[in-house]
Amino acid sequence: MARRRMQFGAAENLNCLPGIKRFEIPTNDGEVEVCYAARVVTDSFILPWRIYVKDYVFSADVNSYYIPNQRNINYLQAEGTLPTPIPEYSLTKVDLVSGNFLWIGLGFLFAYVGIRSFFEKEDSPEKESKD
Repeated sequence: MARRRMQFGAAENLNCLPGIKRFEIPTNDGEVEVCYAARVVTDSFILPWRIYVKDYVFSADVNSYYIPNQRNINYLQAEGTLPTPIPEYSLTKVDLVSGNFLWIGLGFLFAYVGIRSFFEKEDSPEKESKD
């Protein structure tokens, strides 16, 4: 899991799907060993507010990937390199919680303010009007 910190914009992580072995694909630079990976995007505004699987790619390493087309997928499935059907990547509970810190933080803030204002109303003495 990637460490979450205060940031703005989108951050991408490439997560190889478990159970699918690395394989080689032809590229302009020759044969490259890759894994079938989920491209997981975390959108942030100070804190992460959304995490999702954007698409699936062939990942050479944590920083580079190749976008496959359906013909590539069909060929690799036909030769047995990729399973049929290809399993979907599922985000862990930790990813879901850490990827939604902004909403969780706002929820706690609103709950705190609501509870605090409720108890402040109970504790404040009623003002008596003078005639």
